[in-house]
Amino acid sequence: MPLRYRSLIVTVAASVACRLAAGQLTSPPPICFGFNLSAPQATPPLAEFYSPQTGGLTVHFVAPGSAIVDRCDLPVSGTLACYCGPALVIELYQTPALGAPPLGAPVTVFGPTGYVLAVWQSFYPAVPVTITGGATYAVRILSTPPPTGGDCFGFYYDPTGARQLPYQFAATLTCPGPLNGVFPPTGQFGLMLAFRGLGCGPGPLATVSPVGSGCGENALPGSFGALLLPSTPPAIGTTFNFSVASPFTSTTALLFWLGTRQGGGSTL
Repeated sequence: MPLRYRSLIVTVAASVACRLAAGQLTSPPPICFGFNLSAPQATPPLAEFYSPQTGGLTVHFVAPGSAIVDRCDLPVSGTLACYCGPALVIELYQTPALGAPPLGAPVTVFGPTGYVLAVWQSFYPAVPVTITGGATYAVRILSTPPPTGGDCFGFYYDPTGARQLPYQFAATLTCPGPLNGVFPPTGQFGLMLAFRGLGCGPGPLATVSPVGSGCGENALPGSFGALLLPSTPPAIGTTFNFSVASPFTSTTALLFWLGTRQGGGSTL
């Protein structure tokens, strides 16, 4: 029997969950700073850029404040139904001046952890990295070798975003940048990138698990009740979207949340 879906929208009033793993959801680290993040993170802009394995796209910025960064998020090409995989890496460099080419080894490399069913992919350093406010930095975005990457792999950017940043781009014959046309070797680029850190906002992170028994998955024989599924990562003060999936025409799903902050590790 097919699952029937209905939508339910809830406003998040406290730290709640957000990573899908073994039935649990964990909220992401707060955003320390970012660029061109006004668009909803579940909906990417229309412009795509493709970066090669070597050379790649280097985008420069001045850090607006000091932060210890645990992860960064970048919207990768594909759809919400596409397993995009670990096809890109992001190298972070400190530069002598804004727009100056990076010298030496990167400060750190942000790499993906695996296949993720989402447009916004999370990239992690080997250890948290300190970024100094007022210092100049550059990120270099490169495709990874096959089978996960290839000669070219894409991500989204905002060509009309409020923060256009200086860049250098070293194109290859198989990876000219956009799908059509040639991208200039220098100019301004509407990078969409969020730097996140555990110390950049309220904490600790919260984790929630479904409560109940006998639900099962995909309405298989012997499965009963309804599944309450989040469709977007929740954030404090924003709407939290849920879908109710059930093999029955009419059913009830119960949603509970806490009106105050719960201590780390405590069970509701």
